[in-house]
Amino acid sequence: MDFELTLLTKDQIDIHGNHVLDVIKKEGPLAPITDLAILTEATHDFIKNMYNEVIITGDFILSTKSIVDAGSVLPDAFFKSRDLLTVYPEEFNLTIRPVLIPYNFDTFLKKLTLNKHGTYEMLYGKYPQFVDVTFSKEITYHFYHGKKGIQSTDKYFTINYPTYSNNKAFIPKCCPVYQYKKREFISVQANHSNYFTNGDHFEKDNYYWVEVTPITWLVDLKNKLLVSKYGLISGIRLKDNWNYDGNFNHTDIKRFLGFMKEEITPERKIGILENDQELQDMMLKRGKTKLLR
Repeated sequence: MDFELTLLTKDQIDIHGNHVLDVIKKEGPLAPITDLAILTEATHDFIKNMYNEVIITGDFILSTKSIVDAGSVLPDAFFKSRDLLTVYPEEFNLTIRPVLIPYNFDTFLKKLTLNKHGTYEMLYGKYPQFVDVTFSKEITYHFYHGKKGIQSTDKYFTINYPTYSNNKAFIPKCCPVYQYKKREFISVQANHSNYFTNGDHFEKDNYYWVEVTPITWLVDLKNKLLVSKYGLISGIRLKDNWNYDGNFNHTDIKRFLGFMKEEITPERKIGILENDQELQDMMLKRGKTKLLR
């Protein structure tokens, strides 16, 4: 794995500052979010086209409204906007938008395309992102009626255990990847009712199949890094208590990014398993004793 995963810093998205990234200048500080982010509790407003209002940076948390309104930095290093929206390290409904820093930038880049804003984009790795509700119902039916056409695989993705309690720290849980009609999916339970990005409604406690698709990255040639076009996931707090020492390496999100790095790497080939027992045995062998279906 020839790259590092991290998050944007405050300076990199401050459109009024001198160190803002080129891709942020062109695309703006807000990012669209995925259905997985919504299922895992991302703050969003459907009326505003599913752009997340709150994002996380590597040095502290801030509201994107603060950047637009040129708010002030508080003494405790948390960013507060003029509308008094304050975000704390134990909040879990923030969107994670990863930044990929290749160890060798020039050789890492492949098949770039130019979008309408003049930003180069690149596909790299895969991640669960969006839900087709009709197709999800079809998979669910077959999953509970003989699993016709559904194949277990030895691949998985890590999310937070879906309790979303303010008393819970990050508890990594594995969502196994299944194949159906040559497409890959994980199953995620909704802990609330809301709307997906396409406007389809989803119900609390139901399971939905999130399709694993290529990740789109915005390529910043000047700063030699790639920024995820989407806020990919939510439900992981920066820190599980108020004792944030300002060191990003000591946070739950940094730990989570370690899982994400391993799981999006294209070299991680998928294998088909014969039955669910093989899946259970494989996860136990890897120390992953709890599965989310």
